[in-house]
Amino acid sequence: DVRIIVFSFNKIDYSSLGIEAYIRESFNFNITDSEKRIMIAADSSVAMIASNYEGEFCGTYSENKLLVNTVTEHIKNDIHLMKLEESLGRSINRIITLDF
Repeated sequence: DVRIIVFSFNKIDYSSLGIEAYIRESFNFNITDSEKRIMIAADSSVAMIASNYEGEFCGTYSENKLLVNTVTEHIKNDIHLMKLEESLGRSINRIITLDF
């Protein structure tokens, strides 16, 4: 019994894989194929982050608990933001400035 959750900014059909997938393509309005990022957290013990920004693909694999927790929370926040957009019926993709 393994629960697999995928969050993506790209519209891909994951239904045939039998996994839980969240797609937030509205955020991906000006990302090109040359700009991709992947973040994976597994078993609350390992994480991998990678991207191909600036034409070179590079990444990091880590068992560092702080990095694993940060990646996990990042993914959870992206899912929550997507659900918020769906419930509001509009995009919340904008810059909010805070006055200090």
